[in-house]
Amino acid sequence: MAGAALVGAATTYGFCALVARADAPVDGIGSEAHARIMLRSLGCGEEVDLEYRRGGAIVPAALARIDALLRDPVTGERGPVDTRLIDFLRAIAGALAVPPEFDVLAAFESPSRAGTLRGSAQAAPAGLHGLGRAIDVRLHGVTSAQVAVCAAGLSRGGVGYYRAAQCVHVDTGPPRQWRG
Repeated sequence: MAGAALVGAATTYGFCALVARADAPVDGIGSEAHARIMLRSLGCGEEVDLEYRRGGAIVPAALARIDALLRDPVTGERGPVDTRLIDFLRAIAGALAVPPEFDVLAAFESPSRAGTLRGSAQAAPAGLHGLGRAIDVRLHGVTSAQVAVCAAGLSRGGVGYYRAAQCVHVDTGPPRQWRG
């Protein structure tokens, strides 16, 4: 049912064709030798704007900066961020033809706190936020509804659209969709 709602939103916004492009790169990076992303943590009040891939390989120092930025804002605890999650974000921005510039509302959550921020039945106590495999974002230049439709169309993981908060949850778990 949530998938149908996202498809309906895609029709409403007129970008079903954009999401279903057959020529879109599978990895979201394509043939780029370098990949950049900008992340602004609203919880920590910090941002990074960096090249996280060079020659197709992860840049360890950049990943360390991303891990630090996406730490739990309450406990300060860091977890290793799944690089597929960063690639997923970049794929979304690429498919929507906007720069990969994201505001981050939630990312890594200390396992003792995981799921408590949203109070959602979708967020299990030992969920993907606690494993560094989930992030709640807004993408500059497009609506969160557009981001949700695009992310769902990529079928790379979970996608939750939170209309009231105007943000989208994406994760590297099994492909699924919901609205919160």
